[in-house]
Amino acid sequence: MGETGSVSNFAFDFVGLITLEMPTDMDAFEMAILDTDAQDYTQEDGNMVVKTDKHSYLSVKSALEKAGYKIVSSTLGYSAKNYTEVTDFDNALKIYKMLEEFDADEDVENVWNTADISDTLWAEVEAFVESRKFR
Repeated sequence: MGETGSVSNFAFDFVGLITLEMPTDMDAFEMAILDTDAQDYTQEDGNMVVKTDKHSYLSVKSALEKAGYKIVSSTLGYSAKNYTEVTDFDNALKIYKMLEEFDADEDVENVWNTADISDTLWAEVEAFVESRKFR
C-alpha cells in the first residue's frame, strides 16, 4: 500500500468515465461521439463506457445526454496507463481474493488495478471460488 498519489500519477490517468446504455444505432453514436471531446469508448458488460479528459468530463456528459443517450453512471476516476496481462489461473485467483478483501473492508472506497484478465479466465476463477463456498 502506498501513500495517496504514490502510484496513481505513475500508473494511472485521472479521467472521466461515463457509462451509457448500449446504443441501438452504432453509426449515430459514433457520429455523436466525434462531436465531443471524448478520448475513447469501449463496450463493457453490455454497456458503452466513454472515457474523457478530466477537463472535458462535464461537457461530454452533457452532450451525450442532449443527444438522447441514457447514462447509467458517470464518475471521475483512474484509468490504467498500461495493463498487465494475467493468463495464469493462480495469479488471477490471487487478484480475485485481494479484490474481495478490499471490497469487504469498509474503509476502502475505490480500487483501480492494472490487471488485464480475459473474461473466460475470470469466469473460471469465479466458478472455482463459488464451488468452494460453504453453504
